[in-house]
Amino acid sequence: MSVGTRPLSLVEFLELPETEPASEYIDGRVVQKMSPKFQHSVLELELPAAVNAFARPRRLGLAVPELRCTFAGRSFVFDLAYFQTDRIAYGPDGQLLNDVFLPPDLAAEILSPGQSTRAAEARLRFAVKNGVRLAWLIDPRSRRARVFRRGARQQTLSIGGSLDGSDVLPGFELPLK
Repeated sequence: MSVGTRPLSLVEFLELPETEPASEYIDGRVVQKMSPKFQHSVLELELPAAVNAFARPRRLGLAVPELRCTFAGRSFVFDLAYFQTDRIAYGPDGQLLNDVFLPPDLAAEILSPGQSTRAAEARLRFAVKNGVRLAWLIDPRSRRARVFRRGARQQTLSIGGSLDGSDVLPGFELPLK
């Protein structure tokens, strides 16, 4: 989906009403995400739950699904965004700030049928290049996950492998099954 005939500024994009499914801002264009299917939705529910079951008791941070994160001139809605505790923004009243203008420590995307693997990889590479420390791309159809870290080669995991939290979530492991 694109809006109008001219590219929008990021400020103009952020003033638009939210869409369902969410729209993202990439290089002056508004791109609507794919509507999730059942398998995607289940994984989007379970993945943050698994990360939070590890991180919350240790007071390491918080993982949330479908959070808009605006940074480096783009605005993404990741399937999972995880922030370490000291990077969670609060207002003067002590309440969480709704608008996030920084990259998450960990971002994850779950591919839906018909979604471009190449485009999802490009989004996560951009995110890692611009402040995300760890990114996971989960492909339920191929039963694989790709791991992106700054300064490291992309890693591909299959069933039997485990997603690990690296230095973002030290000690976290999630077996692929």
